[in-house]
Formats: sequence, structure tokens, C-alpha cells
Amino acid sequence: PEPPPSDPRAAAPPHDEQHPVVTDQPYKTVVILSLRGYEDLGSTFLTVLERYAAELREHHNKLMLASMSLNAMDQLQKTGLIRKIGRQNVFKATDQIGEAGLAAWDAAEKWVAEQPERPAKMPNAAEIEEPEEVT
Repeated sequence: PEPPPSDPRAAAPPHDEQHPVVTDQPYKTVVILSLRGYEDLGSTFLTVLERYAAELREHHNKLMLASMSLNAMDQLQKTGLIRKIGRQNVFKATDQIGEAGLAAWDAAEKWVAEQPERPAKMPNAAEIEEPEEVT
């Protein structure tokens, strides 16, 4: 049966099915989504992004968004999602195609290198801190 219309997952499956599945493996991995050309992300997609970022964080991984338009960044700001993803993990589009993606790639490599090796016992979701907002 289909979920009720008020359920935010009602339109989310097509988006959910397009990103990598999150499991306990791998550890300290970064998923970079390039959103070049997207001006209006839509509430369903924002819900999917929020859920996916949280799921990645729970498994000690990270979501980064690259090539964001000013309008899309404004949507992240207004919804508070930019604080949940981490402002440092969102890269604005530039006139040079690929520049924001490379900046995200560099930041991802740096983050991975800074992470400790996998602990013997992984903390549960309640022990994981939300990312700090960088201004």
C-alpha cells in the first residue's frame, strides 16, 4: 500500500533509491552530491537530504553538497538543513564547472585523513555529536 499523502516519504523513494545505501561498512566515507543547475530543491528532496545526512553521520560517514546555486543554498539556510549538514560541507557553484566539486573532494580527503581508525566498538547514534556550525 502507498503511504498516506501526509507522509514525507510518499514522494521520497525515487530519491532514496538513487544514493548509495548506508551500512556499518564502509567507515569514514564521504558522499558528494553535485547539485549544479538545481534552483529549487523541493521539500521532499530536502527531507531526503536531511534523512540521508543523518544516516551517514550515524555510521561515521559524511554528506557534502557541491555546486550549489545561491537559491538552493538559501533553501538550506531557511530550513536549517545547512546546520545539520554543516556549512563547511556545502560548496557554492562557481563559473568554473567542476571547481566546487574539486573543493568538496579536497575537503572530503582532508576529513577522511583526520578521522581515527575504526574503533573496536562503534558508538550508537545517541553518542554521535551533531556537526558544529561554522560561520
